[in-house]
Amino acid sequence: MEKCQTLSRQGYGVAIVNGPRTPNDVTEFLYEHTKNETHIVFHNCKRIAANEQERNMWRIYSGKYEEDFKAHAAISNIYPGILGYPNTLVVHTIDSYSCCETISAQIPTAISSSGIYINPNIRIDCLNMYQLMTPKYALDFDKFVNLTTYMKVEPQHLHPVELSNPLRVFEESVRHRLKR
Repeated sequence: MEKCQTLSRQGYGVAIVNGPRTPNDVTEFLYEHTKNETHIVFHNCKRIAANEQERNMWRIYSGKYEEDFKAHAAISNIYPGILGYPNTLVVHTIDSYSCCETISAQIPTAISSSGIYINPNIRIDCLNMYQLMTPKYALDFDKFVNLTTYMKVEPQHLHPVELSNPLRVFEESVRHRLKR
């Protein structure tokens, strides 16, 4: 959130979109901390619990903002619409492979790892993906915030190497590491 606020103070508009794996407490934290921010919006894309059985499903939102999020449900997922704006940077978290989608579409992409612990014994794949993607295809989000704060670098100035086939790149990297 601090990085988003830093970008906001630099004149950026920031849109935060959650997904089905975003925990409910994180969803509420993001919503609460963006309610009074002029240039930062949060949009819930997590389905809202419709009955008591769904309240126990972690991929479905149930909590104190269900009524507020019903308006979000009517709008649906804003993420595809955001991708159409020029001079846009998409930020994914390190625990996801979704960065491959925006990188392949040649949309400037950053990966955030701040505050996210990845157990290498369980999800080494996420750590490997981060190492494969940054800095050649995507930027580390913290580095982008520093670049824009001190050097006024914008997403339109980024020219990452095109990732034409993520599976091929991943395979070549694995093969290279095995040959060592």
